[in-house]
Parts: sequence; structure tokens; C-alpha cells
Amino acid sequence: MISIRRLVTARQPKVHPEAFQFRDELYRYIFVRVGHVEEAEDLTMDVIHACQSTDAENLKAYMIGVARHQIADHFRRFARAKKQPENERTYDLSTSDDFLRTQAVLARLAENYREHLVLKYVCGFSSEEVAVMVESTSTAVDNTLQRARKAFADEWNLLHGDEYE
Repeated sequence: MISIRRLVTARQPKVHPEAFQFRDELYRYIFVRVGHVEEAEDLTMDVIHACQSTDAENLKAYMIGVARHQIADHFRRFARAKKQPENERTYDLSTSDDFLRTQAVLARLAENYREHLVLKYVCGFSSEEVAVMVESTSTAVDNTLQRARKAFADEWNLLHGDEYE
């Protein structure tokens, strides 16, 4: 597997000139969804190369949309194989209990809630940007985020009690 760092220096096909500008945000988004360093790096590289010849007005939103499809394909491949990757290595962002608890709660949420929360609060996109990425309206995104925050709080309290309120 090729890391993102080597991607920058390696000889690669011509990539959209602004694609690398969003590399870190794209990687964070993919990593939070996938949870494995190598797969996140590979998927990030695939998305950047998929955006070689696009003329999209909002490149960042376009790249997140491509990433969503790449992630879905990634999980479909693993569902068919019914096995974990051989070299499974998770990236330890933090050893704090809060990080691990947050990951556990996110895993229990519905897919659309998890996606909206990650795009808004992990990646830092505005509601309007999230709306473009998920092909919705900003009002619908705000409503979904409100329900997702409530579901997150309910799951948190169910799993961990009211100790952090």
C-alpha cells in the first residue's frame, strides 16, 4: 500500500491542480468512516485520482461525494469477503476513554446520522456544504443534525450514563 506522503512525491497521473488542497480534510473524513490507516490512505489516493479531469464548481463537495461512493464500495467488498483485512492496524488518535466511547456511540447510530455528524463536527463543513455532499437541502441537513444529536445523546446516556452532562 502507498501512503499519502509517498503519493505526493511519487510520479502519478496528472491530478486536478486543486485536489491536494483538500487532502487532509478528505483523509479525516475517510478515516473516521473506515477506521484503518492503510485503507483510509488508499481510499484517499483513489478519490484524488478519480478527480483528475473534473470541472465541478465545488471541488471539495465533489471529492466528498466520490469518497462516499468509494467508502460504500470498500464496505461492500469486505461484506462479500466476510473477513477482516490481514494487516489490521487501527490508528490510535487518542487513548482517552472519551474517544473510544465516542466511536462506540457513533457505531450504534444510523448511517445517515453518523455521516451528517462526522461531516459537520469532525470535518467542520457548514450545513450548506454538507447539503451539497449528501445531495439534500441545508434545512433538511439541519433537521437531520438535530435528530442525530438527540440520538447521539440518547445512545451516550444509554451506554455511559449521565456522567458527562
